[in-house]
Amino acid sequence: MESTGSQWKRRALRALLFSLASGATSYAPLVLAQAHWTPGQSPGAAYVFWISSGMNIAGLLILGWRYAPVILLNALPYHLLLGIPAAIAWAGTVDDMIQALVSWWILHRIGRYEGHFGNTRVTLALLLAAVVSPLPGALFGTLSMVDGGNIAPARYWKTVANWIFGAGAGILMLTPLVTTAWRRRDWRRHAERPAQLLELAGCLAGCLACAVLTFHTVLHSGQSNFSFLIFPFIIFAAIRLGPDGAAITLGCTMLALYITLLRHNSLMSSSFLEEKIWFLQAFYWVLATTGLVVSALARERREAEKRLLAEQNRALEASWREESARLDALRYQLQPHFLFNTLNSIRATLPLNAVVPREMLTDLGDFLRSTLSQPASGHMVPLGEEIESLERYLTIEKRRFGDDLMVSIRLDPATTGIPVPILLLQPLVENAVQHGLQTTSGQLRLQVSARLDGPRLLLQVANSGSWIEAPAEKNRRGVGLENIHRRIALLYGDSASLTRKLDPDRVSMTITLPLSPQTHDPLPHR
Repeated sequence: MESTGSQWKRRALRALLFSLASGATSYAPLVLAQAHWTPGQSPGAAYVFWISSGMNIAGLLILGWRYAPVILLNALPYHLLLGIPAAIAWAGTVDDMIQALVSWWILHRIGRYEGHFGNTRVTLALLLAAVVSPLPGALFGTLSMVDGGNIAPARYWKTVANWIFGAGAGILMLTPLVTTAWRRRDWRRHAERPAQLLELAGCLAGCLACAVLTFHTVLHSGQSNFSFLIFPFIIFAAIRLGPDGAAITLGCTMLALYITLLRHNSLMSSSFLEEKIWFLQAFYWVLATTGLVVSALARERREAEKRLLAEQNRALEASWREESARLDALRYQLQPHFLFNTLNSIRATLPLNAVVPREMLTDLGDFLRSTLSQPASGHMVPLGEEIESLERYLTIEKRRFGDDLMVSIRLDPATTGIPVPILLLQPLVENAVQHGLQTTSGQLRLQVSARLDGPRLLLQVANSGSWIEAPAEKNRRGVGLENIHRRIALLYGDSASLTRKLDPDRVSMTITLPLSPQTHDPLPHR
C-alpha cells in the first residue's frame, strides 16, 4: 500500500505540472501581444483565444476540482514578470479559477462527464460551459476597463462578446485535446493499429496545410473563402477517427493559427483588426462545434449498431437453442421407447430364479422412466420428485454393494414442493458413492438431507471417507460439480452456492438455493 508521504509527493508533482501548464498557456498570448503586436490596439487584440481556459478546465477534469487553487499561482508571474498590477493579476487568476470550477460543475452535473467527450450530452455541456463560465469575468472585467478608461462605454457589449468568444474558443480548443492526450498517454498501446495512425497523420498534415493557408489569407486580406478547406478534414476525423481524432485535428488548427501569427508580426496591426478577430473566433466556434458534435453522434451511432448486432446475435443464439431443444425433445421421445423395450427383453431372457438381476433391471427401468419422462422444456421439478428419483438410483446401488452401503435420507416435509433443477443431487451422490467406497474402511455411510434455513433451501450430501482430487482436476471442479455450479449460477445468480466441507473421515457438499430462481434456462438439463 502506498505510504502517505508518497501520496503527498505525487500530489505535489501533479500540482506543479498543472501550474506550469496553466501558466504557460496564460503567459503565451500576453507575451505574444507584447513582443509582436503594435501598441494602441483594442483589448481584444491581446489574445485571439484565451487558451488558458481550456487548460485549466482540462486540469480539473483530470486531477479533480480540489486542484483549483493551483490556478491562483499564475498571479505572481503576471505581476513580477509581465508588470501587470497586482490587483488586476489577482482578479484575473480568481476569474480563471471560478471559470474552471463552473465548467467542471457543468460538465459533471449536466454533461455527466465520464472521462471522454464521446457522447452528445457531454459535448453539448462543453458548449454550454464555453458560453456560461466566461460570462461573469467578461461582464465585470470589461466594466473595470470602462471605468479605467481603457475602452469606450459604447464598446462595452462588443468587448464582453469578444471576451466570451475568446475564452470559449480556448475551452473548445484545449479541453478535449488535453484530456485525450492524458487518457491515451501510453501511446505504445496503439502501435498495433498503424492503419489508423496513418490516417490520423494524413488528416493532420492536410488540415495543418489548409489551416495555415486559411489564416494567412484571412489575416492578410480578410478574405474568408479558403476557410471552408478545413471542414472536410475535421468531418473526416470526427467520423472516421472518433472524438479523440476530432480533438487532435482541432488542436492542429490552433497550432496553425499561432504558426501564422508568429511568422507575420504585422498581421494584427491592420485597419480591420477587429473584424479579423471576430471572424477567427466565430470560425473556430463553428469548426469546433461541428467536429465535436459530429464525432459524438458518429460514436453513439456506432455503439447503437454494436448493441443492435449484439441483440441480433443473442436472438440467433436463442433461436438456435430453441431448435436444439426441439431436437432434444424428439430424441427423448424416441430413446425411452427403445431403451425400455430392450430392458424388458433382457429381463425376459433371465431365469425366474435370478431374482436380484431381474429386480435390478426393474429398478433401472423405473429410474430411467422417472428421469426421461420429464417434458423436454422442463428443467425444474419438485424436490419430492427429485428425492424419489434419487431413491430409485440408490436402490440400484444398494443391490450392487449390499451391506457395504448404508443410506440415510432426511427430508423436511416443508421442502417437498419446492422446485429444484432436475438431477441436481445425483452427481453429488455418484461422487459420494464412488470416492467414499475407495476411502472408507468398512461400511460407507451416505447421508442426504434437505431443510429450510430462513429464505433458503439447504441440500446436503455427506459421506464417510476422505476427498479424492485427481491431478488433472487440481485447482478446478470436476465435470459433475462444475455442471452443478454453472446450472445454479444460471438459474439463481449469485444468491446460490455450492460449498465443500472436509472433516476427518467425512466429506460434505452443500447446495444453498433461494426459494425461487431468478432466471430460467431455456434448455433442459439431462
